[in-house]
Amino acid sequence: MMRVLMALSASVLVAACSHNPPPVQDAEIVRPVSSTTLMTRYSVSVEAALPDLRVSREEASSFRSDGRGETVTFVYLENLPAGVTDLSDAHGSESRTLMVGMQPMRDGEGRITYDIHLAFQDDVHARPFGLEESPRLVVAEGETATVHLGQEAGDIYSRLVIDLTSHTVSH
Repeated sequence: MMRVLMALSASVLVAACSHNPPPVQDAEIVRPVSSTTLMTRYSVSVEAALPDLRVSREEASSFRSDGRGETVTFVYLENLPAGVTDLSDAHGSESRTLMVGMQPMRDGEGRITYDIHLAFQDDVHARPFGLEESPRLVVAEGETATVHLGQEAGDIYSRLVIDLTSHTVSH
């Protein structure tokens, strides 16, 4: 009887050890969370002298991003006379909201690349200031990148200035 129990126990043990394990799932790639972020300070200002109208607006603040270029932060300059972004409309009464997008990206060599996106809130395909391409600036981390856009026709003018400075901060 003892041999039967031992044989039975051995066969149960062999059966338990020889079962097919569940399939191994593919390992998930986990990227380490960066302990630093990119702090960007900005100033966006518009100044214009149109017939019978002077315009001056400024927005300044800061934002944090991962520095991989995946974050675009927008500033909205609301109710600007259309002539501010196109002097051919200097006598018009229409107003528009200008969106200024800032997209910083670290390159790993101490430089920051800024892609600047300009569009109107009601028509993202229109070309503010007649731009055909979006400005792209590259500066050393900590230095200020500046975009100057302007139009002038005698005493009538408009200017857009964007200043950006980024540096790495720890969480």
